[in-house]
Amino acid sequence: MSIEQARAAFDRADPQAGLARLLDAWRTLRLPRIADLIQHVSDALVAAAPPIEGETEIAYVEAFEALAPGDPVALGRFLARPWPCKSTHLANLWLRATSNRPDDPRLAAAITRFLLADPMADNAVVAKAARRLAAIGDVRTIPDLRTLVARQETRSFVATLAELERREVHEPAPHEVADIAAIEARYAAQIDEARQTAERRAQLFAAVLADPLDPGPKRAYGDWLVGRGDPRGELIALQLARGGDWPASYAADLAERELLRAHRLVWQDPIGRWFRSLEFVDGFFAGGAVGRHGYDELPDALDEPAWRFVRTLEEFGQGDELLALLDDPRLAGVRTVGLLADATTLELLLDRSRALTELRLYWTGETDLAIDGPLARGTHLPGLRTLAIDVDHDRSLPALATWLRGAPVVEQLDRIVLRGVGADEIAAVATRRGPRVLDVVAGDEDELAGSAFGTGWTIRLTREQDTGPFRSAVARDHVDHLWREPARWAETLAEALARLPRGTIGDLRIETAIERLKLPIREQLTAIARDIAPAIVVPWEQPEAPAKPFARPRLPVQQHPTHLHFDPSRHASAVTDFVADRSVYLADVDDHDMYRALLYALGARSVVDEMTAPVDLIVHGKAAPPQKARAKYPGGEFVRVDAVLPLFHSKVKSFAEFVRALQAHGFRVRNPSDEGDPDFDFFELELVDDSLHATLLRYLETSPFISSFMHEQSFPIDKRAEAFIDFTLPGRDYSWYYLWTLDGWARVYAQRGDDDCPLELTGRQLLRVAPVLWTQSTGMYFYEYPESESVDGLFIQAGIDARTGKVTGAAISRVWT
Repeated sequence: MSIEQARAAFDRADPQAGLARLLDAWRTLRLPRIADLIQHVSDALVAAAPPIEGETEIAYVEAFEALAPGDPVALGRFLARPWPCKSTHLANLWLRATSNRPDDPRLAAAITRFLLADPMADNAVVAKAARRLAAIGDVRTIPDLRTLVARQETRSFVATLAELERREVHEPAPHEVADIAAIEARYAAQIDEARQTAERRAQLFAAVLADPLDPGPKRAYGDWLVGRGDPRGELIALQLARGGDWPASYAADLAERELLRAHRLVWQDPIGRWFRSLEFVDGFFAGGAVGRHGYDELPDALDEPAWRFVRTLEEFGQGDELLALLDDPRLAGVRTVGLLADATTLELLLDRSRALTELRLYWTGETDLAIDGPLARGTHLPGLRTLAIDVDHDRSLPALATWLRGAPVVEQLDRIVLRGVGADEIAAVATRRGPRVLDVVAGDEDELAGSAFGTGWTIRLTREQDTGPFRSAVARDHVDHLWREPARWAETLAEALARLPRGTIGDLRIETAIERLKLPIREQLTAIARDIAPAIVVPWEQPEAPAKPFARPRLPVQQHPTHLHFDPSRHASAVTDFVADRSVYLADVDDHDMYRALLYALGARSVVDEMTAPVDLIVHGKAAPPQKARAKYPGGEFVRVDAVLPLFHSKVKSFAEFVRALQAHGFRVRNPSDEGDPDFDFFELELVDDSLHATLLRYLETSPFISSFMHEQSFPIDKRAEAFIDFTLPGRDYSWYYLWTLDGWARVYAQRGDDDCPLELTGRQLLRVAPVLWTQSTGMYFYEYPESESVDGLFIQAGIDARTGKVTGAAISRVWT
């Protein structure tokens, strides 16, 4: 019946009702064909609807929760923003926000993407997401659940997969099949586009797969993905641009790491489960350290086409099983091998010609390689261009230095990578002809995986010729956020820099996203850098660096839902004033503070939320008045809370009118210092650069009120809170300071009455009017001194007016007399 009703809704040009009926039909049948159709219909409706506003994830969820629960388009609009995979708190917030929604295949698809992207985010959240997925019962997710079980055989994944495999899918009746086809015909263009997209993707990928070493098809595939907004295309472009080298800039390095941090678990499928570490080359998963599932079943898995992209195999235990794999033609693309540097393993490696370009060796205290042995001569490794050596113990270093000075293979190399070495080993490479690049890696193994916990560094030494000293150095870190162990981060770099040669390096550049360091660390690293090279570049010396954390992007702004705004269709007619001079009891309302502020601005004598005082007006939030209130106030007038908003909009049209209305009804709007009467400036401004913050800065620059209020400080500035930003008017030789905040008026208050216990509205209660008047709002402290207890200053609150689109607001002074 629901499918028939859905078709009828589409026939009468009501796709929203049609979507609702399709969802009903899917919940009965669980048919994948209907689920696919639901997605097409939803996508079209979401494209025509305004996006859900919310600068932060929490604001976004709150805006979604404010939408009508029965609106079938609301969930599609909400899921238009990617699920916040990397935050346990936010992922849990999204799960809670959607928990009261009926089963929906769109939600199943979103949860599946979340689990594929980060299945180990948090056990409790993952288990909750998996249970929700099982309850929804979308059988289209079964292949992805099998992938998750193969990756990590957790109880929740296994149980969810079993539940979905037991789920019954019911076939529709013949006439319902005809109705489905009729609805699909309405979306033939979208369905055909999806089919063509899938075919084009398969065609381009097949060209890549035909010759995985050819960059041309990869570039074409990546460009196509970028054109469709797929982040995989960005990774392909970034890695193709750098070839086998490291990223050309630190910004490119960060971009690549961020893409892999967000998507690597999805992009490593379907073969990543065989590896303990993950590497990507040219945008495709290229192997790493083997070992999660052992070697017994691996040969049977090599028919999977993804193995053709594997370039790296590492095994730092017994390497005989790995070396046996190199003979398999299905791994013909392997160019990098990592092994334990013991004589037996290397003998197996070098017993025949290998098409390797990079060899990674784990050099232990037992390693004893002759400088005229097979490895030293590069036997059977004609294409070897990079040699990476990781030393596990200092006792290995003298033998390694000797080997580096004498091994002939060094002369055929372009690049050497050394980790855990000292100055002698670095100097040994500098004496040799051959490699123009020497990478010195510092830090523990887990510090080099690109996690925010790492403190590792790579220092790249380069020379223009294949002989002579290394003249340039770049130190690049492996972290994005330094919220732990800043001392260890700096110590790791200092130890590595101390090993570099002195007197030969001409320039040194330190590249890191960490630009704000404590002065002792800054001074220590700068002094070491200057001891190494006469020309240095360090990010914390750049003049603009201290200001960057407090620059204007990412400023606080609160988005407000539209359902409280003035609506000409609902609020245009004359409204009878039922509030003035009445004593009001508020019952069962969802935002007591907001309605209390509105009612006092409308002239209420008192507003209470308990039946302890005599009242003559009862404003209630439910359909029927509360029975206890009827019994206590039989002569009172009962009014639905829905009537308050139209009355308020008819009398109060701006924040300035709201404040003046309170003043007209006996309230004194006070400043926090509570000394004297404050100055007010109510303003209405044109929006500048489509930015509320830019408009307020223009207000500071051009307002006569601001100009007259500012004065030179009477005392020197002896302390400063870093979050304050300097502000200087032209022609003034002194600065004031501002600080952005969502609630600039939080410390303002309104009082009525002169006794010891006056009626009071706090600043936060006053600001509950913001969603009624503004589409978005923010605030500012404008102070004489750059700290929270400044002597003189202004509290500024402003927003974009929902009626006019202009910026309206008010500044109130704080003056100590």
